Amino acid sequence: MSLMIDESTTISQLSSLIIYLRTKVPGMTETTYIFIDIVELKSLTAEAAKDYQSRELTDRGIYSGLLKCITKVDFILNLTLMFDTLQELSELNLELQSRDITLYSAQQKIRNQLLVSEERKLSCGPHYYEALKAVQELNFRGIPLEKGATVRHLERSIFYDCLKQRMENRLLQTEDIAISECAKVLDSPNWPENPEITYGETNIKTLCCRFALPQRQICGGFRECLMEKKIPASLLPFQSALKCVPISTSECERGFYQMNLIVSTTRASFHLSTVSNLMFIQLVGPPLMLFQPMDYVRSWFMKGRRLATDSKSKVRRRQDYSSHELKSVWKLL
Repeated sequence: MSLMIDESTTISQLSSLIIYLRTKVPGMTETTYIFIDIVELKSLTAEAAKDYQSRELTDRGIYSGLLKCITKVDFILNLTLMFDTLQELSELNLELQSRDITLYSAQQKIRNQLLVSEERKLSCGPHYYEALKAVQELNFRGIPLEKGATVRHLERSIFYDCLKQRMENRLLQTEDIAISECAKVLDSPNWPENPEITYGETNIKTLCCRFALPQRQICGGFRECLMEKKIPASLLPFQSALKCVPISTSECERGFYQMNLIVSTTRASFHLSTVSNLMFIQLVGPPLMLFQPMDYVRSWFMKGRRLATDSKSKVRRRQDYSSHELKSVWKLL
């Protein structure tokens, strides 16, 4: 199992840490995320946003300057460069948020994106190519363009070099790289055509030492997997340990999203424990049609509480409205 802790963003209604557990639940074939709790942060420092709302936007000079800026050649080139880049990064981001992605697969997807960034220095993206044609004609989709030094031009090669450097920092480092490389032995497409019986044994032992698993049992299960081309029961703990490694904090962000739905401006007085309980019900609890309330009803009775229909309880005294002066009016409503 793995424990994930993430801090809420600055736009959240509540400054807190969220705690998730990624584990293999008995009786389930796949690993799952389980919300545990949220912990309030007593202080949170951040730079104040600039007071842009107080600025006057009625002056025509502002719009005139904006028009001159967005019709510059360099602005169009920079805009389409960022468009192509963010489109590819958004697709990578969605793939990394998948709940069933493995460590080796995530590492490979980031490496593939690095190759794309390197290639983009030589061959531009589709939107940037459209912008280059528009610059030659000084017309972008019917809007006349102007040349000028109002906007700083982003050199494409330098931009992708910086992007590549930033993405390389997101790759696994030192011994974690070995874990990723060793984990690919479970992917049958990476196996040779006729693997030897001891194929991948070194990688299996390395991972067993890292996850504190019995080496002899796991190695025997992997040999059986090589011969029969299916995962035996003795190899399931090894497979579950690899799946429990969290790839990103996307699940924590989903928890913060639910927290923001619960703690709104009209419900900001909730106690932290109440918010945590509501989040647990929303994130981990079963659907209403599958909810079994009897265990909770019994615990309610164990605390000395009674049913509303209990004859031994004090009978509620109800007011008599049979002779009320408005009874005739009530019949009309």
